[in-house]
Amino acid sequence: ASGTRRPNDPKGLRHSAARLFIDLARDGDRLGVISFHTFPTAYGELAQGRLTTIVGTEAKDALKATIVQPTEPPSDERLTDMRLALQMARDVLRANREGHRQFIVFLTDGQPWPPDQRRELIAAIDDLAADGVTIFPVLLGNDIDMGVAERMARRSGGLIQSVEQAGDLLAAYARIYGFIQTERYVDDVLLPDGQTGTFRTASEQGITRLSIVLPKLEEEDSAFAALTRNGEDLLGQETLEDGTTLLRSGDQHYEVISLANNTPISGEWTLKATSALEAGAPVALIIADSVDSLVMRFPAADKDGSPAAPRYYPAGKPVLLGVEVRQGTARMPGLEVQAILNEVQYPLRSDGLSGDGSLYWTILNPGPATPGEQKRVQIQIGRELAPVRLQKQFTLIAGEFPQLVADSPTERSPGLQEDGRLELRAHFEGDTPPQDAAVTAFITDKRSGQVTVIDVPCDLDGTCVDRSFEPTLGTNYDVTFIARGSVGETTYTDFAQGTLVMRDVLRLDTLPPILDFGRIPNYEESLTWDIVLTAYTDQQVELDARLELEVGGQPLPPGTVGLSLSRPTHRESNRYSSLLRLTGFDKLPPGEYTGRIYFESPAAVDLDPPSVAVRFTIPVPEITLTLPDAPDLGDIIRLGEPHEFNIEAEFSDGKVSDLEAQLVRLSADGNTVDQGDFRVNVGSATPVQSGSRRYLIPVRLVADERPRPGRYQGTIAFSSPDGKIVDPSRIQITFNVPRPITTIRLSSDRLDFGSAADLTDPISTMLHIQQSILDEPPPLTFTLEDVRFPQGEGNTPLPTLSVTSGIVRQAEDGSFRVPLFLRADGPVPAGSVEGAIRIDSPEDVLIEPARIDFVVRQLTPLEALGQRLSPGVNFLRTWFVPLPLIRWRGLVGWLVLLVLINTILRLRTSSAEGAGVVNAEESGQTVRLSGRRPLYLVLDGDVVQLSRNKNDQSRALAIITYEQQVDSNSSRLVWRPVLRPNPLAPEPVLVSVWMRRNNRWLLVKDEGKALWNGARFRLRFPQRSVRYHFRYAAQ
Repeated sequence: ASGTRRPNDPKGLRHSAARLFIDLARDGDRLGVISFHTFPTAYGELAQGRLTTIVGTEAKDALKATIVQPTEPPSDERLTDMRLALQMARDVLRANREGHRQFIVFLTDGQPWPPDQRRELIAAIDDLAADGVTIFPVLLGNDIDMGVAERMARRSGGLIQSVEQAGDLLAAYARIYGFIQTERYVDDVLLPDGQTGTFRTASEQGITRLSIVLPKLEEEDSAFAALTRNGEDLLGQETLEDGTTLLRSGDQHYEVISLANNTPISGEWTLKATSALEAGAPVALIIADSVDSLVMRFPAADKDGSPAAPRYYPAGKPVLLGVEVRQGTARMPGLEVQAILNEVQYPLRSDGLSGDGSLYWTILNPGPATPGEQKRVQIQIGRELAPVRLQKQFTLIAGEFPQLVADSPTERSPGLQEDGRLELRAHFEGDTPPQDAAVTAFITDKRSGQVTVIDVPCDLDGTCVDRSFEPTLGTNYDVTFIARGSVGETTYTDFAQGTLVMRDVLRLDTLPPILDFGRIPNYEESLTWDIVLTAYTDQQVELDARLELEVGGQPLPPGTVGLSLSRPTHRESNRYSSLLRLTGFDKLPPGEYTGRIYFESPAAVDLDPPSVAVRFTIPVPEITLTLPDAPDLGDIIRLGEPHEFNIEAEFSDGKVSDLEAQLVRLSADGNTVDQGDFRVNVGSATPVQSGSRRYLIPVRLVADERPRPGRYQGTIAFSSPDGKIVDPSRIQITFNVPRPITTIRLSSDRLDFGSAADLTDPISTMLHIQQSILDEPPPLTFTLEDVRFPQGEGNTPLPTLSVTSGIVRQAEDGSFRVPLFLRADGPVPAGSVEGAIRIDSPEDVLIEPARIDFVVRQLTPLEALGQRLSPGVNFLRTWFVPLPLIRWRGLVGWLVLLVLINTILRLRTSSAEGAGVVNAEESGQTVRLSGRRPLYLVLDGDVVQLSRNKNDQSRALAIITYEQQVDSNSSRLVWRPVLRPNPLAPEPVLVSVWMRRNNRWLLVKDEGKALWNGARFRLRFPQRSVRYHFRYAAQ
């Protein structure tokens, strides 16, 4: 930067602009600062010939601190020696190249002085351009040598930025980052009232770093009075809740807040400046780093490696714009990209020039333009109308260049060669073609969207030809030629377009020259042939066919053999399939048949081939059958039970050969069903009578799987495994599959659950079932309906009654029993509860009756007490009361009581054994048996729990109770724990005790098994192969 301080920058804003440029650098960037006037001055590490590598804020602050106003000589001795400054920059960059892209931001507010430095200045500029260094001249004020600035930009591919006043330098320096880094975007935020502005960032923009720049007055501590995101104040925070880091930096003329995150930064933002700035002016800058970088491919940059370089095109022609959006090296399809020219938006297409849609393009007409006239076009990712916009600016310059013209394919010259290939031909108009001309053809299949890219070589006279592309029949193509060439030192881009239309063709790929079906037994109902079609057309694919046949030189009447083609079915791309079917062979007499199938299409397409020859032979029958007339095989009830009928067979060669049979065309009640549930067995042949060539053969139909009920009709087809002809080969049969019946047996007109003291405890009764056809009842579901409770007191809500079923068990008489459990979820008023139980099954069975009535009586508390005492009162009255008349049975109780007292007195007195302990080995649960209360073993999830809760009795798997038994050794009555299986267990379980003497598990039956000290027992679930082990220990 020019080090002289002129009246146009009295506050030294050029130094602040340089510091802002450093603040916006990223880790890994390398920077150096040179100030020049009479002589150049290198700041920081550049004084030792090294660029400063940016690593964190410390490196930035150290480099910024070195930027001070250099000591100036007296005004009459001051020079503006640009030559020495650029020579110093050239030497430093050459010493620090190391494969990096290099740029120079050159700020000046004057002309080179003394004038005699111009020759060396121009040489330094050319050296830098030759080294690939891009120079961005920043011109402050009006006293500028535009020739020098234009040479810098033109030769190096840079861009001139002219600023009228020093206050604009901050924005000019910041915008340069948008040109040198493809993933960095610069946007303005308007402050309508001079202090407050808003902007928005969206997650789909992929912004991971955001820098907000505000000018600042020297006397202010901060440029920002407020900064919020989604209403949250961010000032004073270093790390936000989402992990975004916030960093503030700047100098006396600006402040920048930088936010960074590994994930996209999004939100609605509001900023407020500390002091009122120029109202409506774009004084706030946004610099956004996105994961999406924007690269313009067409027109190409005049200078390779410089995104800011202008792009030239022939004056008077439209411009083909082509851009790519990249994430790293990956090209990103499926985005919205638009071009903005003269404030008009032009959406970019993603089809036509790339098969994956990653090249976005459009054709723009910049309007009339004289050679050298510039047009500014903005390319934007997304459709945002307000900041932040991912937008970059490119410069289009019209020029007098040879224009590209497409010769073929065009409507006048399709360019098709005799070998089926396409001639791609284009040329440059004018007498002098461009230098280093390179033409690329983009060939787009208009049906599939597939794009083929071919480099078309050009000769010295500017004619470009390639004949390598082979087009597909029936396909239309768009061809876009894109050319790049040079005129003098200027590189420009041009394009031309062509089109190719091919005639529609439907190709039949799987047809041989002759469809030879060979020997066709006359029992063959039909023959098929798969045809694969390749459609080179955009029309609907349709195909018809007709058959012409003859035998012995005589034509057959049309329709003797039926021919049909299925509707073409799409498979992939332009491939279709159709099934050709021939029928009616059973109507043909023996002979050799020849003919031809002619194909037709209703659409105006060519067929390849249009026809195919066909031939086959109907041989003389070798096995003649005599079949019964549509036999009825009766009811099929049991699986595996054969249902038989007989056929007679005559073998033409006199030798018995095997027959095979298959059930086909099966229907039940008029609906087609799968015949896989059945098989047909053919028995051994026995002569009808001695010496006869006729044989009796049994045919058996067997059901392997349970078919659905219904009336069945089907066809049995006979064939010979030896390939002999069988005639006739088919017989119609009928049979019936009856519907299984599940009969519910009741002893009365309704199911009586009896009386219950408390219906919140389950009450049960046994339901008896008789099953026909099936070996066991199907799964049954029970649902309550129309439940009627007795009238309760007051407004007490009525409870809900539910019914569940237990395990189905078979009785000795062959019937089945299933326990039903009735339970209420709350108190039930005393009286009779009535209703119905609906019985359903997911299987196709008939349930009779499917609805049964039930009754259950809820006792009053007094009735419940009487029910509990009633057995004892009846017992005493029967055996101990001899009145009113002398009843001898009334005296029996007293006699028995005297004998019992006598026996007790004779027996030694015994006390109950101490309580024992039961331990569950899998869960580790231990429960002490006390008070002779039963212990219930209850399945809870995947664990068997030990419970003394009486409510668990109905769902217990096994029960341990204390019972008195006579000790065989001492003749004493002792209390012992007895283990029994629960007959009403919710699922099947086997209860066993380990017998050490026999070294095996002993199954515990209903009478139970007394446990001894150290006894081990287990529960085993046979359906799930799961076991639970327990141990009893006396105490």
